[in-house]
Amino acid sequence: MATATQTRRRPRDTEAPRPIIDTEDIAQLEAGRVLIIQLLQEAHGAEAFAATTLRAHIAMTPTSPYRRILERHLRETTDQAERLRTRLTELGVKRSLLGTGFGVATTAVGTGLALAKGPIDALRGRAGDEKLFKNVKDEVTTEAQELATYDGLEAAAHAVGDVKTAELAASIRAQEQRAFDELREQIPVLAGATVRSLVAGDSSFDLSTTGAAQTLRSVRDEAVDDAEELADDAAKTGRAAAGRARSTARKTSSSARKTARKTEKRATRTAKAATPSASTANGAAEPIKGYDELNAAEINGRLADLTPAERRRIENYERGHDARTTVLERLDSLKS
Repeated sequence: MATATQTRRRPRDTEAPRPIIDTEDIAQLEAGRVLIIQLLQEAHGAEAFAATTLRAHIAMTPTSPYRRILERHLRETTDQAERLRTRLTELGVKRSLLGTGFGVATTAVGTGLALAKGPIDALRGRAGDEKLFKNVKDEVTTEAQELATYDGLEAAAHAVGDVKTAELAASIRAQEQRAFDELREQIPVLAGATVRSLVAGDSSFDLSTTGAAQTLRSVRDEAVDDAEELADDAAKTGRAAAGRARSTARKTSSSARKTARKTEKRATRTAKAATPSASTANGAAEPIKGYDELNAAEINGRLADLTPAERRRIENYERGHDARTTVLERLDSLKS
């Protein structure tokens, strides 16, 4: 039985579309070649961004079918980027200059965004399951954009008579379609895990168990190197382009370093909270086991069942830490 995503795939033409330009006109052929180079550079920049993001998300993800999808697609993405570079070289773009001009703008910006994205993704969400749920939604959106990119590249290549680029675009799009379909199937899985974690208190993912903070620092450093290399390439086509690329690298790498440090600190706190004998930075032990893992609503739901001594310990602990108004007000109401 065909799935919903399979039925939505667009039908493939039995014959390749004919060019819509005058292939006898050298000027039109050259203009078409320049356009295809631009579109290939856009696609290459998108794959560079996708690869960096995939590495960051894999670092956060425990062993699972979802992680295996990400790992396989990272291998595909790396290969796709190389195939695009090869085609650009065949069209006359020197391999050492693939980051210049329009290409450096798309690639440097994409890499710059990824610099901050990995550590920021690790911080968002209240539980590990929710982080993965947010990640997979982002990945499905990225895949949809890439499908549109390769649809457009294939159509444009056919329009100018570039059959080889059209076939390359169709081949890569088939891989993107499979990744899109498989990632969409993970959405209900991770949505269910998020509900179990945040509503039923049954979490299946712990950031501190994946080494995410350390791995994200490595990913960040690699992305910084990529951005700086792209900036150096851009210098060959003008100081203005180089300045913009370096500015992007500096701003985003600074943000990435800050967020990576926050990720490491949060992972450390999570690991400490999981240990019954763990204590907080000021030396005060948790008033009840697992207290630091509870949100305000969960704490308030338990207060009525605790002894007065336990509630006093919670009040002292809360005033010395987060001092959440809703918790303190609930404690006061139970005193009367």
